[in-house]
Amino acid sequence: MVMTINGTSGITFPDTSIQAVTATNASNITTGTLPKERLAAGTLLQVRTNQVIGRTVGTNSFLYTTSALGSPSSTTGSKFLEVASFAPLSATSLILIQVCSNVSEATNTSTFAGGAIWKNNTGAPLSVAYNINFTVAGSIAGSTTQGTFNMTYVETAGSTTARTYSWYAGHDGGPGVINSIGTDTSFGGQMSSIMTIMEIAA
Repeated sequence: MVMTINGTSGITFPDTSIQAVTATNASNITTGTLPKERLAAGTLLQVRTNQVIGRTVGTNSFLYTTSALGSPSSTTGSKFLEVASFAPLSATSLILIQVCSNVSEATNTSTFAGGAIWKNNTGAPLSVAYNINFTVAGSIAGSTTQGTFNMTYVETAGSTTARTYSWYAGHDGGPGVINSIGTDTSFGGQMSSIMTIMEIAA
């Protein structure tokens, strides 16, 4: 019994039937679900976002330390962004986490600002950022400390178990304010912050 695979005519089975090359073209797939394993590396499998628009005030400060951080606490800022129950389609996928947010102090009491990304709101954070050169020359609405956080982190999914990604931020002198400056409602509440979670085939 012989089965012949030919790049021109297709597959010839022992009963002499032939499956043409064109039968397996992607254009012939019109229904059903294509297995993740058939997708090329780098294929975007899913995207989830959490966007917050308008002035939002936290409650906790974010203090600088030389020690490793553990679970979120009263000194690691307030939770501003979160994508809950993100379930990867494959354990081998890459998970790309991105955060973009404007952070200001509520009043002129701070010098630095910190932000961190946690998974499942427990344990050590995935990534931490701390802005040192955060002070500007002037003061807007009682605040001389404003800036933008752009954070990116990549991890391997490891499993298909659902997980939650969260972003916390604050200042060394008190809580932070996102999407606004100081005590103002800046630009009529049009400023926004966003967390984006992407699963990418590896």
